[in-house]
Amino acid sequence: MVLAARLTDETRGMIGVRELSLLRRDAIFVNPARAELVDGIALREALASGAIGGAVIDVFSPEPPLATDPLLGMENVLLTPHIAGATREAATRGAEVVCRKVVAHLVDGTREGSLNGPALETAAPREG
Repeated sequence: MVLAARLTDETRGMIGVRELSLLRRDAIFVNPARAELVDGIALREALASGAIGGAVIDVFSPEPPLATDPLLGMENVLLTPHIAGATREAATRGAEVVCRKVVAHLVDGTREGSLNGPALETAAPREG
């Protein structure tokens, strides 16, 4: 089972004891979305008891996980850092977009896509 959902008030805790109990004993639960979508205690109990076969966890609450988190020592759990989209292509494309935005701002003052547009308005001009 791969969990792919946005975290909202309605989806928070959407996977709990009931939902995990519907999975087969050999199921692998994969969460690359948000940790808060899952009842963490229920997931840890399902893994420890063998109710599900294993899990791949890419998100934690808290982030990073505490050193005492039982997930860190479970042999049926694979933990990965939350960088699933960090491919070479994604990094290159992101850098290209940022460079285009900076050049556009420097050439004609364009602020499209800027998260800190108000800060640009009040920034003192730099002397050359």
